[in-house]
Amino acid sequence: MDIISILQKEVDNIAKEKYKNDSCKPTFIVSVYQEYNDITGKINNHKILLTVVHNGISHSRVIFPVLSNNFGYESLEKEIEWLYNSTM
Repeated sequence: MDIISILQKEVDNIAKEKYKNDSCKPTFIVSVYQEYNDITGKINNHKILLTVVHNGISHSRVIFPVLSNNFGYESLEKEIEWLYNSTM
């Protein structure tokens, strides 16, 4: 199982529990954003994104790497919560 699949599984578990009583359940998607070099066509950077689809709105947030974090990363639950709240 690759890292994206592992993250998606954990995101699904957290969201299922956290929003089990929500009448309009959000959907969360873990994906990879790849930046390509225009000359070589090779990938020169990539990021892991978390996207929410809720109430007709879609928002994405980079969850890795986040170079501005000085003391580690937020928990997946906090990232999910932030994105969910951004659709309210």
